[in-house]
Amino acid sequence: MIQKKQPKRIKPVPRFYSCLKALKLFFSSDSPPIVTHRSSNFHLLAYGFADASKGGFGASIDYETHSKFRVGVWGKDSEEESSNFREFCNIVETIENEVKLGNLKNSTLIMATDNSTVEAALYKGNSSSEKMFELVIRFRHAELQSGGRFLVTHVSGNRMKSQGTDGISRGEMKEGVSVGEFMLKYCPWGKNALERSSYLKTWITDTFGDNVEFLKPEDWYRRGHDHYSKFKDENGFWRIKTKPGTFIWTPPPAAADSAFEELRKARLKRQQSTHIILVPRLMTTLWLKQLIKTADILIYLPNQYKC
Repeated sequence: MIQKKQPKRIKPVPRFYSCLKALKLFFSSDSPPIVTHRSSNFHLLAYGFADASKGGFGASIDYETHSKFRVGVWGKDSEEESSNFREFCNIVETIENEVKLGNLKNSTLIMATDNSTVEAALYKGNSSSEKMFELVIRFRHAELQSGGRFLVTHVSGNRMKSQGTDGISRGEMKEGVSVGEFMLKYCPWGKNALERSSYLKTWITDTFGDNVEFLKPEDWYRRGHDHYSKFKDENGFWRIKTKPGTFIWTPPPAAADSAFEELRKARLKRQQSTHIILVPRLMTTLWLKQLIKTADILIYLPNQYKC
């Protein structure tokens, strides 16, 4: 095999300059910033919604003691920008302002948007659009500055309207949290599919039979692995009895990554059981990749239909 000599000079692609600018920004601090992956305790857990219309923008963030609203209109320099850019820019500017005020120091923020492109760009960490890429960099830099963790999840447009931020972006403070409703009412990250639909459990048993087993969170680590009971062997050591079954996993979106980690282990160890997973399509950046790796079939059920 003939090896070619390495060139003394190379011609970088135009994107290389943007990458260097991003690296310069991330390494600009005198000391390395602390990156929070999983918090053992929370200084603050905040929830927020952000939406942008053609003429204006709005955002709402709920803190432990109070709520904040951000309302504004786009200038002439933003009139020609895409809706994706306006949605993303609104989120980034809202977060940057809160970080500057010190409100998100060592905090976890869950921000909702009805724009799936924003969620996808942040999950990928990249975008073919130069302006969108700059917003990704600004978002992550704000996260580093705060020492916290920021999550963005896609929600439906109907949820955005009911929550009130859709109206806030148009200057209408007449519904949802803008008239004093509780923010967590619109943040079902901790509710599983069965809690959100009273018809779903009946539909599952009618479809797959009465012998299915609905797993609770503690069952993810035992029965989900086919563990059935235990016994002592002739040497006095505890042994596990296993029994295959048809298991229904219903993790809430915020904990689905932990559930799917156990499911992948269970499928490697014991392959006689059938696993059926039901999870609302929220906070998908935390768990969707694991689900795709472990599932044989994926079915999306639109939430406007009743099972």
